[in-house]
Amino acid sequence: MQLEESRPALSIKRLTISGFRSFRPLEEQVLGGGMLSVGSQKMNKNMTTDEQEWSEGQNVVIGRNGSGKSNVLDAVEFVLLGPRFYTLRYEERQRLLHEGRPGAGVLSAFVEIVLRNPLGRIPIQGQELIIRRALGLKKDEFFVNRRRVIKKEVESLLETAGFNRANPYYVVQQGQVQALCVMKESQRLDLIKAVAGASVYESDKALANNALHETVIKRQKIAQVVQSLQNRLSTLEKEKLELQAYEQAIRRGRELRAAIARLQIFQAESQLETLDEAGTALAAEAHAAYGRKRQADDQFESTQQLFEARLAALSSSREYIANLADAKAQRQIKYDALRTELEQLDIAIALDQRRCHRAQRTLQRLRTETASLQSQLDDTLPPMHDDIPANNDFSANDQITQATHAVFTATRAANEAGQRFKAAVKAIQAHREGPLALARAESQTSRNAVTQAANNAALASARLNSARRDKQHCEDTLFLARREMDQARRALISNDLTSNSSRSLMPRDVFNGLETVEAMENQIGYHGPLAAHLRLVDEKYRQAIEAAAGPRLWHVLVDDDIIASKLLEHLQNRQSGRLSFIPLNRLSENGDDDTNFSAHILKHPDLVPLRTAALEEETQSSGIEKAFNLVFGSTLLARSLDVATRIARDYDSVTLDGDRVSRRGVVTGGFRDPTRSALDAWNHFANAKAEFLQAQNTLDSAQNELDAAIQNATRADKVLAEAEARRNAARRSHDAAHLDAAALADTASRLEAEKRAAVHERLATARRTLHSLLSGETINQHEEEQQQDRIASLAQTLTHDLGKRQLDLQQRLGFFVHSQSEFEDSMEISSASDENDKDIDAFDAREAEARLDRRNLIAAQLAALELEQKAESDDLLPTINSEAKLETEVNRARSALAQARSIASELDEELCDVSGRLEQNAALRAEASSAREEAALALSRRALDAVELNPNDAGRSIDDLLAELEICDSEGGAAVGHINNKALDDFLGLQDQRRDLSKRLSELDQGRDAVHGLVTGLDARKDAAVERTFEAVASHFSQVFQELEPAGRARLSLIRKVPSLPSQDSEMNAAGTTNLTPGEEALIGVRVQVHFPGDHRQVSGVAQDAVEQHQLDQLSGGQKTIVALALLFALQRADPAPFYLFDEIDANLDTTHRAALARLIHNQAHAQVNPAQFITTTFHPELIQNADAFFGISLSGAATGHKASRLLPATKKDALTFVSKATATPLHTNSGNVGAPFPSSSSMKRPRSPTSNVDDENNNE
Repeated sequence: MQLEESRPALSIKRLTISGFRSFRPLEEQVLGGGMLSVGSQKMNKNMTTDEQEWSEGQNVVIGRNGSGKSNVLDAVEFVLLGPRFYTLRYEERQRLLHEGRPGAGVLSAFVEIVLRNPLGRIPIQGQELIIRRALGLKKDEFFVNRRRVIKKEVESLLETAGFNRANPYYVVQQGQVQALCVMKESQRLDLIKAVAGASVYESDKALANNALHETVIKRQKIAQVVQSLQNRLSTLEKEKLELQAYEQAIRRGRELRAAIARLQIFQAESQLETLDEAGTALAAEAHAAYGRKRQADDQFESTQQLFEARLAALSSSREYIANLADAKAQRQIKYDALRTELEQLDIAIALDQRRCHRAQRTLQRLRTETASLQSQLDDTLPPMHDDIPANNDFSANDQITQATHAVFTATRAANEAGQRFKAAVKAIQAHREGPLALARAESQTSRNAVTQAANNAALASARLNSARRDKQHCEDTLFLARREMDQARRALISNDLTSNSSRSLMPRDVFNGLETVEAMENQIGYHGPLAAHLRLVDEKYRQAIEAAAGPRLWHVLVDDDIIASKLLEHLQNRQSGRLSFIPLNRLSENGDDDTNFSAHILKHPDLVPLRTAALEEETQSSGIEKAFNLVFGSTLLARSLDVATRIARDYDSVTLDGDRVSRRGVVTGGFRDPTRSALDAWNHFANAKAEFLQAQNTLDSAQNELDAAIQNATRADKVLAEAEARRNAARRSHDAAHLDAAALADTASRLEAEKRAAVHERLATARRTLHSLLSGETINQHEEEQQQDRIASLAQTLTHDLGKRQLDLQQRLGFFVHSQSEFEDSMEISSASDENDKDIDAFDAREAEARLDRRNLIAAQLAALELEQKAESDDLLPTINSEAKLETEVNRARSALAQARSIASELDEELCDVSGRLEQNAALRAEASSAREEAALALSRRALDAVELNPNDAGRSIDDLLAELEICDSEGGAAVGHINNKALDDFLGLQDQRRDLSKRLSELDQGRDAVHGLVTGLDARKDAAVERTFEAVASHFSQVFQELEPAGRARLSLIRKVPSLPSQDSEMNAAGTTNLTPGEEALIGVRVQVHFPGDHRQVSGVAQDAVEQHQLDQLSGGQKTIVALALLFALQRADPAPFYLFDEIDANLDTTHRAALARLIHNQAHAQVNPAQFITTTFHPELIQNADAFFGISLSGAATGHKASRLLPATKKDALTFVSKATATPLHTNSGNVGAPFPSSSSMKRPRSPTSNVDDENNNE
């Protein structure tokens, strides 16, 4: 336990120098027994087999001059931020770097110290502390326990360990001891002040004096400003009164405007309420009217359908009756023809019977007469043959022949007359049938037209109903489309708010850049930010992922660097946002090199790779997987922050709470608001954006549907109008067809009457023709009689028969004339009968039999026709009755249709009236709304919302308020020209400024007093600290001087500035300190008084300054060194450091004093209280005899001019041998001994000998 307490609190264990001054780079020279690891590899080059650490006691470094001993101490001071190496310029950095071989300049160097910390003087975990300072051409890098830190952190650690920058004497270079010897009294005082920490007081005092000076200046300026403010306030007082009057008018005007606007709003709202009630009533009325209109339309359609059905039934009935009439007419014609033919056959048969009986009688008579005549002729001829010549017989025969020819001529004429009568009858029939057929065709055409018109009317009604239904459907679709569009707009607004709240967590430049890039077209190779691809296994890993990713969460993933350059160029052209890109083609397959964790890390129960634990596997793209490995592959997920800090030397780690520990020594984390998550913000933003796009598409589709619905509604209105037009046209066509049918019926009746008149006229003409023919036949009869008279002698019997036949012919002709009134064809039969009667000789019994058969057949046909006519008459009678009923129903339906049409027209007019009133109501409501909005806008624009209503304005009309407002405006306008609108603000502002400045003056006075007190207190504290430090240093100085020079005496004393006699003692002067101005220094220096053995000079009666100066000037070099070392050790004991580095401080001492110095260092190194580590360089054996560890420095490359130092361990024997040879060898240089632990005596320079021996100096004095 006692050994543990005697150890130094902090000591150097190992030292590594690379590239610093004479030490080569890339070869670490190890002091002691170890080699520090650089990175993750160990530099095993040039290691000695005898490894040794620095001793906690006294260490000695030996080597020839120029080998680099001082560079070792400079390296330590370089790491410990000594004053010479605290800040370095570029030239100084270059001088510190090793020169190296030609063409192989060194660009960096480092020095690393391993410190023992057994007592925990430096509050850091472990008993060792590793400090490295890396030197570059521009800046330095600092590492503490392999962790990158800043200079301030290293400085703080060193100050905690006891290294005071104000007392840099823990490293004593060559020349510093001599500087202490020649130091002036004021410089010694400054040194005491620095050790006492007076610089802190001085800096605070300087700051306080500056503050005091600034306070005085500010107070003067404030006093001037206050005076100017007072002058300005007196002027603004008058302007304030004028402004108050003006503001009163303005305020009254604002009250009036607010009252007018509120009254207008009230009136507009009242009007809106009235209009809303009226609009509701009108809407109900319109709804009822539309209902009645629909009922009327339905009734009209049903009535129209009934009318069309009745009309179609009537048309079919009339057509049926017309068909029956046509069939009846045809049968009647056939019946009449058959009847006529029957009558003709009856007449012909009767004639044949009479002709047959007459011919038989005539034949019998002729036979009788012939026989008689033959007998007479037989009796007469023989005698006449002689009397009558042959020519007479010839003439008689000729006359008979001529008479017969005349009869035949008359018969032929009668036949020709009959033929002309037939032709006339046929012409009459043709003239009758032509107009009748034309009328029938026109009637059928009109019937077809009426049917087609009815069909067109029905089709038009159907189309009209369909158009109305389409219009109603379009109106419903239009309403739904508008409702969906309103919903889409509300969704857009809500999504916009969500996206705004989400993107607030995203950097603005990143958001603008992403918006710009995503707005581009043809985004091939663009995958969005890394946050868009993260899929967490569980939400508990969210903070860890965000902490591990950091700003890389918003890095954009692209396929290659070409796409990245294009996107970057696009962003630069648009000057919108800034993005960082990760080209996937630049990533290796295995991701980050640090993803291969060691086995013990993977098996650790509190550690797991963050990539595999928190993120799901990316199956869509291997490039995204590589990006995940790049960002998260080298990070471990730790259970706690303690576990993370234990592995901080080798791995980056993060906890579930978002605390991140970097390999570089940076720890980040703390409280994280779980509601402000970047990943959640991105997800919300992406979802909001998707919903926004969907709502936008819905809005667009709704707008399209709305436009389509409007177009369909317009088209439906157009179709409805066209259907109405077609229905009206069909109705007009139907009415026109009915009128045409009526006209055709009249035309048919007229043609029938004309036909009958023409038939009667032609019958009369035929009768006249027949009478003329009869008159012609009479003439022929007379001619025949004359001819018969001429041939009476020859054919008396024939003439008699011809007369009878003529009479019979006349009777038959009279009968024919009597029967031709019943039927026109009887003339042909009569003519044929006459011809048959005339041709008696040509009578044929077979023809008569055929006529009889024909007559029987016609009679049968007539009987069948009569039966058919009777059946048709029976069928036609109910049809005619039903036709009458149908006509009545059609007329009734036509009346109902006209009534429904009139009702629909009235309802249309009513709907138009209601629509007009609704439009008028909407216009009035729009005007009222506009008036209310204008009044509300006037309130908000003029900021009249907060203006309270004046009770006096209640109940007043707008005209009264406007009149008063005009008066206020006129008064305010007249006064506005000379009114300072900012007078009151300026007055109040200046009052506030004056009050603030007055308060500021009092505060400055209080601050000035406080600063005076602070300066006084700082001076007192500084003086107390300086005196306290001086007392400690003076005490230690006397003690150390006694240890170095037992027979001598030495002391330190303060020199004060007091008004006293020069001969007074300093101790007496200290008691008489008076009349010092504030801030004036009372101490002006530190005096050194020493006495060596053998100095018997008397100093009484001489000024102390002169005696001291005389003594110090006349001391030898060794004596000055003793004084300087005593002061140096006194300062170190007053402000102890953990270890000390001395560079040949025994150079000017003799053997006795070197031994005393060695004992002093050895005793302090092994003291029980506050032991310290010492590292010294020397050429004398006294320090080596008491040392604990030994090191030598060899130098190679001296012949080539590229020297390289090398620090190697040695033994005490080797060190003594080296020193003994060095003191006995003349000075020369040998560069061939490169491999020896340290140069031999032949290659060493002889050390400088002391200037003189202390004893000799005493004798000289």
